[in-house]
Amino acid sequence: MPNRDLNSYSQGAQNLECKLGPSASTHLNIEVDSETILVVSRDIDTRIFIRNVFVPRGYLVLEAADEQQATLVWRQMRGQIDLIIVDASPSQLFSWGQWHHRTPKLFILLDPADAQLNTAPTDAEMEYLTKPLIAGVIAVKVRLVLNSRKQRKRVLIVDDDESLRRMLAALLEAAGYEIAQASNGREALNRAGTLEADIILTEIVMPEVEGLQLIQELLRLNPSLRIIAMSGAHRAEGYLATAKSLGAKATLTKPLPLEKLLRTLHQVSHRQ
Repeated sequence: MPNRDLNSYSQGAQNLECKLGPSASTHLNIEVDSETILVVSRDIDTRIFIRNVFVPRGYLVLEAADEQQATLVWRQMRGQIDLIIVDASPSQLFSWGQWHHRTPKLFILLDPADAQLNTAPTDAEMEYLTKPLIAGVIAVKVRLVLNSRKQRKRVLIVDDDESLRRMLAALLEAAGYEIAQASNGREALNRAGTLEADIILTEIVMPEVEGLQLIQELLRLNPSLRIIAMSGAHRAEGYLATAKSLGAKATLTKPLPLEKLLRTLHQVSHRQ
């Protein structure tokens, strides 16, 4: 994904966090992720930082001090590495650019003075992050890139808050999802016959047909449908517990950080 898309995505994420809340607690009922990241840096503090960002988020993080060690790790893992994060100097960009034959994506960490340099091969699958690193920013961008490698999943957003619904739609489209929208449960049910969504992301408290009834009806029509219930209403935990008992695969309490939403969608879409 081009850097300009990442930049516009990050700007949209900031707008969403103003509406949803950047650091509020989120209730997730999801399994631990298993994607593997290899971080390559001679600076142990950088490796520790990356490890502390991604290990608590459920990733397997492997480490190497240089390209030679990275090659050994790659061989030991038989190429089963989803992303490589490299702390590189400008003179190393061409060499690391050749790694796109081994892994689909690399993140290159650059000092600010080197950020405008573009000496890597034009066909290299690289993204660039400029130091100093911010935990939330790198986590969201990595999740975005990993999502973009997957087959596009179709998500139906059901929420009576039009501004939130449209903002979510724009951001999730930028994250690689195909999006449809419904303003309430009745509209979603009216489209159920022709709906081909992989995931339903629905508010619980809505006019006409509320979320709990929607979950029951949709699962009656398609028991394998993957539903994520969300709510910011008073006593939301009770509603979401009921949604879980009715068959929702995950629950989210508003306000929620964008990163949590992305990871929940990823987990639910890849759950067997």
